[in-house]
Amino acid sequence: MFVLVPTTPLDANTIRFIAESTNAMLEARAAEQTTRDERANGARRHAPIGARPTALPVN
Repeated sequence: MFVLVPTTPLDANTIRFIAESTNAMLEARAAEQTTRDERANGARRHAPIGARPTALPVN
């Protein structure tokens, strides 16, 4: 979250520039997160519990 405390009045072009820059940064971060999530879901490091049969000890 950004808080702007202007020392001079902001004109419409400045506000638009700040908004567009912020939106671009947030979109890039969301795309990064999506890529990271897809990678994490596609490549498991370990098999889920119960996926591999376990031999029981024979007495």
